[in-house]
Amino acid sequence: MLLPLSCRSFSSLAALLGAVACSSPSGKGTADASFDQDSSVTPGRDAGHDAAHDTGHDTGATADTGGPVDAGHDSSAPSPTHLTGQTITVNGTPRTYDVTIPVTCDASHLHPIVFLFHGDGGKGSELYDTDFLLEAAAAAAGDEAIFVYPNGTNNNENGSAWDIYDDPGAFPYTTPSPTGNHDVDFFDAMVAYFESSKSCADPAHVYITGFSNGGYVANQFARWRSKVVKATAPMSGGPPAGSVTPSTDYAAPNYCVGATDPVPALIIHGDSDGTVDPSLCQQAASYWDMANVCADNAADCSASSNSLLVPPATPTTATTPSPCVSSNGCKTGYPVVLCEIPGMGHQVWTEAATTVWTFFKAH
Repeated sequence: MLLPLSCRSFSSLAALLGAVACSSPSGKGTADASFDQDSSVTPGRDAGHDAAHDTGHDTGATADTGGPVDAGHDSSAPSPTHLTGQTITVNGTPRTYDVTIPVTCDASHLHPIVFLFHGDGGKGSELYDTDFLLEAAAAAAGDEAIFVYPNGTNNNENGSAWDIYDDPGAFPYTTPSPTGNHDVDFFDAMVAYFESSKSCADPAHVYITGFSNGGYVANQFARWRSKVVKATAPMSGGPPAGSVTPSTDYAAPNYCVGATDPVPALIIHGDSDGTVDPSLCQQAASYWDMANVCADNAADCSASSNSLLVPPATPTTATTPSPCVSSNGCKTGYPVVLCEIPGMGHQVWTEAATTVWTFFKAH
């Protein structure tokens, strides 16, 4: 059954899946992080914290400090190593992040790099130690990855955690751009660092997800780094607007701006979200439908599909889990999946971790 891709459409069952190629970024940072495995890790972690940390603002980018923390695996088996308070210098400024390194980390075991972006006023550790247990979902599927939890500065445009407004310029950079986007520089530097420092990192498989303002940036970084990002999964965020007014940012003839390669997108949003309006999930879905076809053939972008304010013309089918629906993003193999959850507010969906990991694994 074909359905319009709408934030008000709910059904069940069908399939998504596909693949997309990408290339590795150029580096601009130096890091002092150590990734030696530590046999003294302590098993277990608290998984019961509230995931909706999108109020208030931190005063800086200082991360948690401390030693390795186990990611919650059976203590009788080898465990991934979770490191807090790691630092990388980007354009002369120290930036911090936490990271989980898989048990099998060598040249014969390549693993994807997964970035998780927090909301306003938060920090990276909150997406590790919350109900969004993406690492546990990966482990349950028998998978491993390098999970990276960056810290925003919470002093960017309008005081937000991440800069989703300043266009970073062309990719790849030949030199750091002082007038570009420092958070994009941070992302580029981390990808380059893991590629160069960890034999198990696979820069051809980079995935991003995030909650609230982190959902916005998961959309925006996928837009700006479509040659690097394999798939994106924004939660409770908005479309990747390059200006404060997305309706003008995407108006013809600029609706293909920023899209150089198609990116599969999974969009999760509560239909009772009182912080980020549910209509914005429709705009995000519309953007990726446009961007994915624009990346393939700009001539296919019709005048009737160049606005984020109306549903895309692409037909959709129900997919698992309910109430998600999927379109092909105008290009087979690069689906746009929209999951608007009835009655859910500004929070992480209980099925988010499994749904996001399944989507990433499919691509």
